[in-house]
Amino acid sequence: MCNAGRGQDSVVAPNRPTGAEPPRPGARHAAPRRSLETKLHLRGSMNRAISLLALAWVVACSGPPRVPVIVTPLDGIADEPAPVAAASPSSLGPLVTPPEPAGPPAPASALAAEGFESLGEQRRIRVYRRKVPSGIALAAEGTLAGSPDRVLRVLIDYPSHKRWQKHLREQRILARGEGFTDVYERLELPVLDDRDFVVHVTWGSEGDLRWLRFVAATSGGPPAVDGVVRVTAHSGSWRLEPAAGGQRTHAAYRFHIDLAGSFPMWLGSGQAAADLSDLFESIDRELPRYP
Repeated sequence: MCNAGRGQDSVVAPNRPTGAEPPRPGARHAAPRRSLETKLHLRGSMNRAISLLALAWVVACSGPPRVPVIVTPLDGIADEPAPVAAASPSSLGPLVTPPEPAGPPAPASALAAEGFESLGEQRRIRVYRRKVPSGIALAAEGTLAGSPDRVLRVLIDYPSHKRWQKHLREQRILARGEGFTDVYERLELPVLDDRDFVVHVTWGSEGDLRWLRFVAATSGGPPAVDGVVRVTAHSGSWRLEPAAGGQRTHAAYRFHIDLAGSFPMWLGSGQAAADLSDLFESIDRELPRYP
């Protein structure tokens, strides 16, 4: 029976046995209230599940991780990664690296001759890609808001890289000397297994020009970590030329990396322009720390 025409709630009280205690005032509203609370609880649980599914979809279907996007675990869903024990000096094997050219890299004007094709420009940073048999080869050129000397100081200050390089879970300086350093790094990537590598980094100058090169060791360094893929094909360079009377820097950056394992190659180009633009902007943000 419908009571809507009488301006009352459409709730029909069930028949009760003779002599039964009459319902207390407001009792007939208790069941609907409990039902409403249950619905709200279920709706909140569903929204939380949908949010997690959406987050997983974004991570899986977006371009490469922003180089610079760390997804911070939601409270109660995942714990922070456990600390990784440092290797003792006796466990470090001698580094073996492939031969690398000495001296400064070629200027950005040589990128086309090296086989790089432009992917376009974003936030005043021009990005390039070169087809390689395995892995990803990208390049970028743009202007940084500091002198070549200051930019180089940002790049070689590896202990500070965790402040501005996303996905960098662990870093250790294995050796250092005049114009070189050996660095172990471990990357924590969404969807993929962690990657780690050891790079031999060299740098120098020619007049006002500054440059940096790095290449991954093919063997040696800290022992392999269970569940972490060791990267042995990773190399790159920075050429830093003075601009605006030496107050700014025209930077040309090249790198190649083969992340090995089950890495999907399409991740290397989907967001390349945005990622490398982020890298240049991160360096700009660091420059005030290096007067």
